[in-house]
Amino acid sequence: MKDLPQNENTALVGVSFSTKVIYNIVTTEGEFHNTGRSIINFLNNNKNRFISDVILSQNFQGIKLLLDDSMIFEEEEDKSNSNMSDFKELSNYMNEQNEIDNFYIYDVIEDLLFIKLGDKELIGLDYKNSQDVRKFINNIN
Repeated sequence: MKDLPQNENTALVGVSFSTKVIYNIVTTEGEFHNTGRSIINFLNNNKNRFISDVILSQNFQGIKLLLDDSMIFEEEEDKSNSNMSDFKELSNYMNEQNEIDNFYIYDVIEDLLFIKLGDKELIGLDYKNSQDVRKFINNIN
């Protein structure tokens, strides 16, 4: 796994293509009320841009800030990162006690956003069902 920043409330943000996950770390604020809501809005606004920004983030040390329609990256790396993991390995990592508090993984094939916050249960937000997304958003407001 990637070297993590030494601050609180870090988050892993990724996109999954079947069994592989490409990811990076949000280095400043990974809590749901900021990063999680922005990811939900970003996916509602432009899924393709979200996917491409996560892949683009491989050229940077991390994601400094994630907004509703864009990402601001940390410093550029000298070479491309290869933050890629097997989905099963990553899901095991989510259930262990570790340095990362929150996980947000968008499954491109299934059109699902997996959300894991701290020690809470894993949530799957189904983007194929717009009512599911609206209901979830209304329940968190």
